[in-house]
Amino acid sequence: MTVPVDETTLLKQGFTQEQVSHLRATRIAIQERQKAQVMTIRRRLEFARWLIATGRITEQVC
Repeated sequence: MTVPVDETTLLKQGFTQEQVSHLRATRIAIQERQKAQVMTIRRRLEFARWLIATGRITEQVC
């Protein structure tokens, strides 16, 4: 995981305000995508647990 850098630091290092804004929007988009992926995985696991709990699938290999 990376350490967030504040806007002032980026501006002092030569980034333009537009670049800083783009970086912020990119970070937000990545975080939202990761949250969506985690939710998808959780839903799939819950569904698999439900299938096992209701006897619709078993661990037995035929």
